[in-house]
Amino acid sequence: MPAITVIMPAYRAERTVEWAIRSTLKALPDDGRILIRDDGSDDGTAAAVLRIRDVRVRLLQGENLGVAGGLQALLAEVETPLVARMDADDLCLPYRFKVQLARLSRGADVVFGTVVPMTDQRAVASVPMPVGIGVREMPMHLLIANSVPHATLAARISALAALGGYRDSPAEDYDLWLRLTAAQVPVARHWLPVIRQRQHEGQLSTGDAWKQKLRADPLIRESYAALCLRVLGMPPAWMDPLMSAWLKESPVRTPALIDFGERIQERAAELPYARREFLLRKMVQEIPALRNP
Repeated sequence: MPAITVIMPAYRAERTVEWAIRSTLKALPDDGRILIRDDGSDDGTAAAVLRIRDVRVRLLQGENLGVAGGLQALLAEVETPLVARMDADDLCLPYRFKVQLARLSRGADVVFGTVVPMTDQRAVASVPMPVGIGVREMPMHLLIANSVPHATLAARISALAALGGYRDSPAEDYDLWLRLTAAQVPVARHWLPVIRQRQHEGQLSTGDAWKQKLRADPLIRESYAALCLRVLGMPPAWMDPLMSAWLKESPVRTPALIDFGERIQERAAELPYARREFLLRKMVQEIPALRNP
């Protein structure tokens, strides 16, 4: 089994990071490693990491670089052919790497999983029906919404390095997934949940300020446009109404947005029935303006 490094950025995570590391160690192969970077925390995050006496765990400490900068610093330290991502407040499920490494051996270069949501007290929240996404349909899913949880990533480090890793975007993960699929890197999502993901108020990617930054971000527009041209053969004239849908606003049913929906349906016709139906249901769920009037 190839060696893998799990990267875990941590900021003010003294209450949760030890549990995150211990659950990851239980799932990790013997030749695996965990690399944690304390991103300038002013609490006991580093002390919590150092309480774990395991040669597979390594702690980096440095100034606050933010999410993208911290992830780039971690990627620069990876020496194994495979890399995985883990958040400092989530719990890793024990079979995670067995499942994801097997999928990487079957033609994917980047693999995600689904999640079991949990509350801040680690109680299990409502669990959506887990569904996988294959390599063929992943680009279309990403044109509709970010369909993969960042903390479930497992990948060949060469695939990420070839594109320069993360960029300084408010949605550094989504930007990277768009660029990977635009470059025709095979990306898939396994149907099995691989982590218990903590959900709490104030999460960065749910706030209104973050969503407005996403709307204005030129990097997301650039990477999204590149994937549009590859998958649908046209520039994203529907980008603004689509972003309105992401922001839970009420996008106008413009001709450009209708054209987008029709092109997705044309491409989806090539998929097996179950995967096609899942994709099209996802589209009208995320973009209500595309429902039949």
